Amino acid sequence: MPGYTLSYEVVEALYSMRGHEWRSAQSSVENFLDQLCEEILAGEDRSRLKVAPGRVKDVKRTLEKAKRKLGPDATVAELDDIAATVKDIVGVKLVCKTLRDSALVTEEIEKRCGDPKSNLRFHDVTENKDYIAGPKASGYRARHFLFELDVPGSGKRPVIVELQVKTMLQDSWSELTHEDLYNFGALAPTEHRADLARTMAGLLWEVDLLADIIANQADRKVDPSRDEIAPNAATSNSDRVVTVTHTGPRFALATDDDGKRGLIPAVGVRDLVEARGTVKVDDFVRKGARLTVHAVETEGGYYFHPLRREELAGDRLAGDRLAAD
Repeated sequence: MPGYTLSYEVVEALYSMRGHEWRSAQSSVENFLDQLCEEILAGEDRSRLKVAPGRVKDVKRTLEKAKRKLGPDATVAELDDIAATVKDIVGVKLVCKTLRDSALVTEEIEKRCGDPKSNLRFHDVTENKDYIAGPKASGYRARHFLFELDVPGSGKRPVIVELQVKTMLQDSWSELTHEDLYNFGALAPTEHRADLARTMAGLLWEVDLLADIIANQADRKVDPSRDEIAPNAATSNSDRVVTVTHTGPRFALATDDDGKRGLIPAVGVRDLVEARGTVKVDDFVRKGARLTVHAVETEGGYYFHPLRREELAGDRLAGDRLAAD
């Protein structure tokens, strides 16, 4: 059966045939996102969401990915079969300041693009990926959506466009580690380099979580170290077990088993250990610790007040020092 054996020249012919359609589709998606961001952030800080310049993947990288998926000596019946295999030839990126901004915009995208009759619609909802809820083994985090849309000249062939939604830190990690290049063998990372990349991803994830909470507190003008963060300020209360993911002198960050995250404020630790004056939270609360807490939900977010003194791993050491003072 006649066909096309994968080669640089064959992929280049596809680009010559469909390049204009791809660039038109890229521009349409960018304009859609710009308008969407304007609507979402009307009257607010527009810099929270930024539509980064899109791109059409380099011919060489498309060829490498097609060979990886189909085989090094694969043959395709039609040139468009390459585009059907490599679905991220056209890509657009939306960069968000915080995780809450990412959640805000992706929720709106899901509302607007779920209708298969829309001109801009999901290509296949099952191919949309949530790498924030389930990061790649490399540590990569982002939301991926595959759109399809009809553009002039495309006839019955809709153009597929990939959208990546990332926080600024997630995007920085990708740039610093060249994660996208690893996928195609352009770099041959050692296990040591891969471990460093995963460690960096984990650290930046913790910073993203902190930034998210700080952004909410800034909106509500709440200071997590002050005494007024207490159960009487709550909109709801409950007890639960949480895992500490970050700790510092003024507060710790923790997540419950349902994925809700919040702060363990210094005042909650101080009251439990019955200390006078100020305490350093990281003297008492260790990363990875499982703590029984009283959860306080306020307009500014969740606050977790520890309930069991024996669960504070640093209690004895810090308590001795407080007594000596």
